Amino acid sequence: MPSFSNSEETFLLNPAGSSLIPYECRRSTPRACQLGAACWPVDSKAPERRFQVIVIRLSAGNAILHSSRPFESGLSILIEFRALPSPVRSARVVRSRPDTDGESWLIDCAFTECLTDEELRAFLSDG
Repeated sequence: MPSFSNSEETFLLNPAGSSLIPYECRRSTPRACQLGAACWPVDSKAPERRFQVIVIRLSAGNAILHSSRPFESGLSILIEFRALPSPVRSARVVRSRPDTDGESWLIDCAFTECLTDEELRAFLSDG
């Protein structure tokens, strides 16, 4: 997914690629966390295509997942956060990069709709 940076923040194009993620998503400060989750490609109905991940950073517009496998940039995925009333969120993979351990991956994702302040608080208080 295309992006550009200035000295203070990175702006990502939305998953459709046509405009910037709304301001309310960009102004959210990413927070470190350890949230158990599962994710899978949007077009997959097969349970074996679900992968267990740990959400290690979360903001209103983005998440970084720690995964045992990479995901292709641009892939539409669903992320299921555990133990929340409306746990499934749609996102698009921005990039996958190897973690420092050389055995796992960090997956940068952009939500298709930003989390509200209430949702973000609920996700972070659960972790």
